[in-house]
Formats: sequence, structure tokens, C-alpha cells
Amino acid sequence: MWFRANKLAVNVSKTKYIIFHSRQKRLNKNICKVYFDNNDIGSPVDNGLFTELGRISSKNPLVQERYKNLGILIDEHLSLDQHNSYLAAKISRSLYFISKVKNTVLPKPALKNLYYALIHPHFLYCASIYSCTSAKNIRKLLIL
Repeated sequence: MWFRANKLAVNVSKTKYIIFHSRQKRLNKNICKVYFDNNDIGSPVDNGLFTELGRISSKNPLVQERYKNLGILIDEHLSLDQHNSYLAAKISRSLYFISKVKNTVLPKPALKNLYYALIHPHFLYCASIYSCTSAKNIRKLLIL
């Protein structure tokens, strides 16, 4: 009703929802269903106009297990494990490139510029989210 009142359209094939919870909490799959009601307000209800929305969940292999928002991978447990792995892979690729060119004719300042161009921005972008991740994830990035 809010979408209709504000004259907004919903693409139900692209709309997903996520339920944040701790790893220990089990969710009942039947209770955790969300439907989009495409019936007009005030008209008789047609059950054929209800569409079940997809859920982002790590437990079901048939659905998306994480959500990417502004470059940050968010999962239902807010652990940031997947984002950390994604970031570590990106940084490792850049480090490989720098290690290949370090024995060439490039001077040290140029290598430093490569670091600040290829790697450092990944550490700076949304740095405040790392306060929510585990010490294991932070250690993995510090080693890199």
C-alpha cells in the first residue's frame, strides 16, 4: 500500500529480503515468507496477485546467500566473512601484480604509488564496518 500511495513500482523478480539473526538462532522457513500484494486497494482480493519474494539466506543453496550494497557484501549473520574473503582476493591480485613489477626498472616511489592506487583504497573504503567483524578477519587483512 505504501508503494501505491507513493506511485512507485516494484519489480518482484528483483526484490529480495533478508532476515538478520545470530548463527545460533534457527528460523522457521514457513514463518519467514514475505509476499507482495498486487491487489488494488479497496478491490476484492485476488489470491493470484500475491507473489512470494525471494529471501537472501546462506542455508538454502537455491537462493542468493549474500547481498551487495555499495560494495559491501552483507550476509544474514552480519559476520562480514564473505566480504572479507572477497576483499582479500582483490588485494591478493593487486599484490601479485606489484610483486611481478618490483624487480623491473620501477623505482621505489613508483611501487609506493602502485600500492596507494591499487590496494590502499580497499582498506579505506567503509573502514568503520571492520569494527563489526571478527579478529580473525582483521588479522587476515593485516597479513596481506
